[in-house]
Amino acid sequence: MRDYKLREELINNIVNLAYEYKLDGINIDFENMYEEDKELFSRFINSYNLNIFSKKAKIPCFSLYSFVKIFL
Repeated sequence: MRDYKLREELINNIVNLAYEYKLDGINIDFENMYEEDKELFSRFINSYNLNIFSKKAKIPCFSLYSFVKIFL
């Protein structure tokens, strides 16, 4: 998710597949994320929502995530 270009490519692929298969919604579930990646995940969800909004589509995104804390 750190690479802007790859993140946007993934979002475009998700949106295109949602249109192709006429989906009612998208469930995005990245697991085992680190707490420091929370901001990157938020950017991903925001970018998805902007992409859908710009196309005037109604494909809601439901996001789930779990964070892993590393104890040393």
